[in-house]
Amino acid sequence: MRQLLLLPALLALTPVAVSAEQFDTLFHGTGRVELSLSFSSVYALALLERPGGGMVVATAQSGLGCAGPECPAVTFYSSGGTYQSGIGLTATSFSAIFAATMDSSGRVIMVGATPGMSNSNFQIVRLLPSGFLDTDFGSGGIATVDFFGQEDVAYAVTVDKRDNVVVAGTAQTSKSAGNFAIARLRVSDGSLDSNFGLSGKVTIPFSLSAGYAVDRARALAIDGAGRILIAGTSPDPAINADRVSLARLNSDGSADSSFCSPNCNFQGAYTAYHNGRRVYYFGNNTVHADEVFGIDVRSDGGFYIVGDTYSGTFGTQKSSAIARFDVGGNYVTEALGTAPGFHGRFNGVRVADASGTRVIASGANSTTVDDFEFGFTIQAFDANLTPLTGYGNCPTNTSAFCFAGNSATGNRTTSSGALNLDRLGRPLFAGSYRDNEIDDPVVGLVARITNATGPRPDVIFRAGFH
Repeated sequence: MRQLLLLPALLALTPVAVSAEQFDTLFHGTGRVELSLSFSSVYALALLERPGGGMVVATAQSGLGCAGPECPAVTFYSSGGTYQSGIGLTATSFSAIFAATMDSSGRVIMVGATPGMSNSNFQIVRLLPSGFLDTDFGSGGIATVDFFGQEDVAYAVTVDKRDNVVVAGTAQTSKSAGNFAIARLRVSDGSLDSNFGLSGKVTIPFSLSAGYAVDRARALAIDGAGRILIAGTSPDPAINADRVSLARLNSDGSADSSFCSPNCNFQGAYTAYHNGRRVYYFGNNTVHADEVFGIDVRSDGGFYIVGDTYSGTFGTQKSSAIARFDVGGNYVTEALGTAPGFHGRFNGVRVADASGTRVIASGANSTTVDDFEFGFTIQAFDANLTPLTGYGNCPTNTSAFCFAGNSATGNRTTSSGALNLDRLGRPLFAGSYRDNEIDDPVVGLVARITNATGPRPDVIFRAGFH
């Protein structure tokens, strides 16, 4: 293990229209910070507020001595965005790192898959508030979870009210089939929690396909009752495309039968999925693909999911998608294609207050047919998913922010990471981008948005805080 310092670069500003919320200039002077390393890639996974004050950016890094494809790293800033230190754990490798969160003690947890994509396992790393491996967790700070001896990948992580670590992803049962997979690890030592599911593990099959059918859980959240919500996708052979699959578990890992009970407002022919599961599609019941990447809960147990859909007129335009469900898992409303640009995608969502008077989604967008992923988007909605005008700086969409890494006009492979809120309700954005050249290193980008007019966070249980 050796120390790596991530050097923040001040971002150039571009003129923006006057609006109620802006990039928070109290953070690094511009509201934004780039994270880059020469000849190496930096993927920003999350910008997190520390319990004692200050900020930490959780990143995945490649190159510079990393023992595998990707290694975890953290960079510390003051609450005003002044760089303090950076730590790269180059001896701790993953095949890929997908998500990060923080517990109430300020420990950062990062998840992905063990090195080697063949028969990989969930890999979970917990870092001390100092940024170094927490040797009380797992084996020297690293825990692994195997389900069926096949390929297991962890895509999402959160913590419950006791700071136990809850991880979700996919566990393949064979080379052509897999289920939602959820594990809970004890806060004390990172061992599997025997009070959850079967010895700490739960799998949820959807099996829409008799052939290749790998269900992938991409997001999870815990509501105020301790129930675990999981969102992902499942392939449907009838349309040769993915549908959105949702599930909810009780705190002990059992299926929550109150979630989409037999009288749920089902869509299409998916009536067989109830009593803890449901299958959903964005838009109309046409042949199109959907994806989901983020989920967050309201105080009443209702929730929002975000992702993208190809349910446009010709099925070739990827549109941003956000949908609301009630506590029983019933569909309430959705908004498609609200992100500016030709293509759009939402990766993260946060409910700003208990009743959802402001719901914020983050993602990526493009302005042309060819530029599939051009820049970043942060958009605000009310509880019924009507865009809130006057929120952002987009020239043709005043409910959204539009920005690109280093303010350039030719970014490629833009990827929005997590969206979080700090204790003042300010959105904390994390993402990554690559410049024009395909072999350019990936650059991390984090930003803080003001909350001058919006609600302050109410008492919603979220990730061990609040």
